[in-house]
Amino acid sequence: MPPPSCLQVDHLPLKDSSPEEAPQSLTSLAYAAAKLRVGAAPALLRGLLPPAQQHMQGFNSEEVCQLLWALAAVGGLGGAVQAHAPLLDAAAARLAADLARGGAGVDPRLLCMAVHALAELQYRCDDSLLAGCVRAVAAAGADVPVSLLAKLLWGCAHVGHVPEAGVLEGITADLYYRLSHRRGNRTVRPPGGEALRGA
Repeated sequence: MPPPSCLQVDHLPLKDSSPEEAPQSLTSLAYAAAKLRVGAAPALLRGLLPPAQQHMQGFNSEEVCQLLWALAAVGGLGGAVQAHAPLLDAAAARLAADLARGGAGVDPRLLCMAVHALAELQYRCDDSLLAGCVRAVAAAGADVPVSLLAKLLWGCAHVGHVPEAGVLEGITADLYYRLSHRRGNRTVRPPGGEALRGA
């Protein structure tokens, strides 16, 4: 087996994958390499870009979000990713299509990661996609951790997207409430609710 630094995509079993299996295989490899911070991750992800672009129509929203996160998490890919701008275009279009269908099955936590990743990759997607992501996350409420809400807002701010006033107010009020209570300040009222009894 070659050392990790010599790992080539040609040596991986992607060619034997069916079109249905390829997106999952690509995402799993990219996500694992980025999460484990292996030394070969940049080379591996550069090699995964062409097949990922080829199979993008078969990706589901979860796979798109995880792939975007992996690309943003691994350093040294800037030029390679920009050379594959159609991949980012296709990934953004895939997410937008799912959100346009009501966002059923789209994990709001992954949407936070995707918005943050797109900003990290310096990809300026359509404002309607970012607005859809923010609305879906706001609708999920307390199911989304504070750390991911912060990534969502950072991603929007980084590309100059200003969410709808009511949606943004809801997210920031929820953040303020949760952070205040985490620090022991029980006088802060929950968004749209009454102060806690006995606070």
